[in-house]
Amino acid sequence: MSGRNARHVTYCRRMDGRGGLRRCPAAHLPHPLIRAPGRRAAAHAGGGGGVPAAAGARSVQVRGQESERAPVRQRRAGCVVAGARPAVEAVHPRNFIPKHLQLKNGILKVADEKIQLHSIGRIFLLSVGKAAPAMALEAEKILGGKIYSGLVVTKYYHLLALQYCTTIEAGHPVPDENSVKAAIVIKEFLKQVTKDDLLLCFISGGASALIGDWKENISLRDAQRFTQLLLQCGAGIHELNTVRKHLCFLKGGQLLRHTNGAAVHSFIMSDVPGDELSIIASGLTVADDSTAADAITVVKKYDLINAVPPAILNMLLAESEKEKSKTEKAKGKHAEVLGGHVVNTIIGNNKMALHAAAACANQLGYEAVI
Repeated sequence: MSGRNARHVTYCRRMDGRGGLRRCPAAHLPHPLIRAPGRRAAAHAGGGGGVPAAAGARSVQVRGQESERAPVRQRRAGCVVAGARPAVEAVHPRNFIPKHLQLKNGILKVADEKIQLHSIGRIFLLSVGKAAPAMALEAEKILGGKIYSGLVVTKYYHLLALQYCTTIEAGHPVPDENSVKAAIVIKEFLKQVTKDDLLLCFISGGASALIGDWKENISLRDAQRFTQLLLQCGAGIHELNTVRKHLCFLKGGQLLRHTNGAAVHSFIMSDVPGDELSIIASGLTVADDSTAADAITVVKKYDLINAVPPAILNMLLAESEKEKSKTEKAKGKHAEVLGGHVVNTIIGNNKMALHAAAACANQLGYEAVI
């Protein structure tokens, strides 16, 4: 994945001595923007950590006496800015991943499980979502060269300098060509994994759009159109991801079909109110208990039956009929997906950020209400 002429290739190796792959000209977008691991690769602006943003997430309200020396608006604005900083810091991966992933004296602590390092074949790292680079960076600090291979999928301009992971940038909130290619690369990446290996997944918000794992009968154009329709009509994240899971081949726990029996531990950063595992990033490593009929209900709710691309509507209708004929619910349909050793752990969420902001407001003399 390298080339000498940045004008004619998608992946361009740096020729300035800094190592890694550099971004291709913007004129060539959309193409896979991939940063290969390199010890001295320059980081892009943006970063991968931050407060999980979610539609419907509650906010912190503050009440207090305004200083007579400062205008009310200025005082309130200052409090908001001051509260935002600890909120962002509270959910930055560097503050919670080291609590859940530790390596000491040949023992790897993964969430609540301790594993003898010599009992593991190889360690693979898959990090997806808007916070994926920051999460992968913290994992690299802990595991270092113990990582056999790593893959990161994130939003444009969120790259960080990683030594052991290759990074792909893709579209969000509407998937693009790179989203589709990211799904293909993930499938290829997982082919390396065996039953003797350990797969560490780091999952954060945005992965549903960033990974364009649409089933083969759905074109990118149809997927983009359908996503835009749901966003424009105000569909919530639960509704969006319920539909996505029935149109994709990795979401809804189906990623686990490609892990070849390996032990899988998923560290999940939730941007979904209520922290429902099957909804966060469309439940990549979580069994799906929704049905195609549920997805059709969402389409009908927003009066989109006549607007949905025919390929998508026909797929949902066909799956719904199949469910009826077999008298089976999706709870049973995906049960076999989780046949191996899978652990899903939420390590960060909106509540953590809200409480940090509230604590700051209290210190400033306000009564914080979440």
